[in-house]
Amino acid sequence: MALVAVAIAAAAALAFVGATIANADRAVEVPKVTGMTVPQARTALAKAAHVDLSDAPLQVGSRSYSESVPAGRVLTQSPAPLTHVERTDLDLVLRVSLGTARAQVPDLEGSSRDEATAALRRAGFAVSVRAEESWEIPAGRVISSDVAGGDEATRPGPIGIVVSSGPPRASVPDVRGVDVDDAVARLDGSFDTSVVEEGSETAPAGSVLRQAPGPGTRAVLGSTVTLTVARAPEWGTTWSQSGSGSYDSEDIEVTAPKGKWRIVVDLHPRYLSFGSGSAAVSWEGTGAGSISLDSVGSEEVAPLSGAGTYRVHVHPQGSVSWTVRVEQFG
Repeated sequence: MALVAVAIAAAAALAFVGATIANADRAVEVPKVTGMTVPQARTALAKAAHVDLSDAPLQVGSRSYSESVPAGRVLTQSPAPLTHVERTDLDLVLRVSLGTARAQVPDLEGSSRDEATAALRRAGFAVSVRAEESWEIPAGRVISSDVAGGDEATRPGPIGIVVSSGPPRASVPDVRGVDVDDAVARLDGSFDTSVVEEGSETAPAGSVLRQAPGPGTRAVLGSTVTLTVARAPEWGTTWSQSGSGSYDSEDIEVTAPKGKWRIVVDLHPRYLSFGSGSAAVSWEGTGAGSISLDSVGSEEVAPLSGAGTYRVHVHPQGSVSWTVRVEQFG
């Protein structure tokens, strides 16, 4: 009986030791890795968990600035050091130092907005942007920053930058239909003006037909607004040719889609006041027609069919010179 009791006790002791060893193999004591580099922490964990370095269950959860722990070293860890964790549940999460939060702000003046933003972010700073009008600094370029280039600031900031939106602008008033003098007065003080006349059979003479830039446009202060102003329509020459012999023109383009067009022929003495003769002028193309002049000192007019392409022919007789003009009414 005594032998049986001894055997039972020995078996129980072996079972307890085996269970203790099994439990010890399932649990891992978390090593202290604060202050280490990430590779050092991974090596320590692999050793404690009895696994290959590549299988060490470690991850960097976050990074933050620290005035006491150098960049790249572990600030905190979870689970805490010396904690016992089931091997299957082990996952060591680290917060790693970025080093000091103080950093030098790059020189940004004159940089583009994108260049300045990229430079600040590379230095670890967030960015806030404010636009400001400027006569001197081109649009899109940095005028100034909250912290001067070369000075230190605490990351992540933000660092404010002021970016030029270009010269001051103002809305162009609507002066269409207004008398030109009143229109110029309304624009004076904000814009210069340039006046171009255009014949009109419907609008009052001196009234503004069109303006450029158009109403409501935000234009640079001091820039020029061009006013197209109505005047009484009149005939103006768009093409002319003079000579004393027979003449066949190249193609003449009458390009305006609207308006009144005419052809005018003058016949005059070839030698000062001496000479006599006649001339016949004909044309074809978009429309056809002819004019006959029987004596010098005369002028004849005939309408053209409108916009299109024409070819003119002149056949003089006697000692005469001639001039042919294409005119538009407008």
